[in-house]
Amino acid sequence: MTLEFQQDRSPLTSDEITQKTYKCDLWRGGFEGVLSSGAQTFCLFIAIRYFNAGQITKSLIAAAPFMGMFLSMLLLHYASATNWGKSTWGALPSMITGACLLISAWTASMYLFAFFVITAYICRSALLPFITDIYGDNYPLDRRAAFFSKSLLLSVGVAALSGFIGS
Repeated sequence: MTLEFQQDRSPLTSDEITQKTYKCDLWRGGFEGVLSSGAQTFCLFIAIRYFNAGQITKSLIAAAPFMGMFLSMLLLHYASATNWGKSTWGALPSMITGACLLISAWTASMYLFAFFVITAYICRSALLPFITDIYGDNYPLDRRAAFFSKSLLLSVGVAALSGFIGS
């Protein structure tokens, strides 16, 4: 079974597509660093200190990114049956993540807070296969690692800084 997505043809040249993808990926890498370490640290801290969450709730919040990686396989299966593009499927989990984190910031219930934080981190991790496929299409094979490594380094640096600030 092969996964096929709608291929949008762009009037941009290959180099312009690569540069546009790279610039967007640098922004994504910076925010990914904040989400991967800082926000998750703070969400767990809020669950423990403010809501006095139990072991199961804390475990589910900590495990949510890994649940998202697992569930991304199902999402890929269903996404391939639609006519939506890879970029749309990559943007949808990001928008859901943002909305869930925003809603969780305003909830007064521990269960609602945990539900929205867990949903946010499941969705954040579920977008990884779509981003990887976009890299494969937009970055040249011989320089793909160089482009990806810079955004990954930015993500790791921001994650380390966010984790340091959060502790």
